[in-house]
Amino acid sequence: MKVIILICLLAAVLGDDNQSDRKSFNGLDENRDGFIQLPELLSRFDEIDTNNDGNVTLDEGLASKPREMSLKEFLAYFDFYDKQDGAADQMVSKIAVLLSFVTMDANNDGKISFKEYKKSHLQLLSGIKEKIDTSSDTSSEN
Repeated sequence: MKVIILICLLAAVLGDDNQSDRKSFNGLDENRDGFIQLPELLSRFDEIDTNNDGNVTLDEGLASKPREMSLKEFLAYFDFYDKQDGAADQMVSKIAVLLSFVTMDANNDGKISFKEYKKSHLQLLSGIKEKIDTSSDTSSEN
């Protein structure tokens, strides 16, 4: 869920409970100061962007997908972040990271607290889960 965590980002080890949120948050808080800062998110992005072209492709994202995350869930997250730059092109750009950071930093202090992260994550999850549920309903009809 590195992509998702990162991209939430991006949200790769994301879950519904507080423990999963804390784990995801701590995974992004590289310097352990209790806040996620933009360089920390960009560092994660760069780890996943193995060809260093400034975009995470679906293949690069899949290579970093946590085992505990279902493929359906991963694809829903990837699709969400793929569209953040205005183009559904099977690539997540660094712009998606920047937009996510700005959105999550509710008080505009240049860092994301756990409270800001959790609130944003809950909003993101509701949209992602709706997409997964809709996808499940559609696939069961076929």
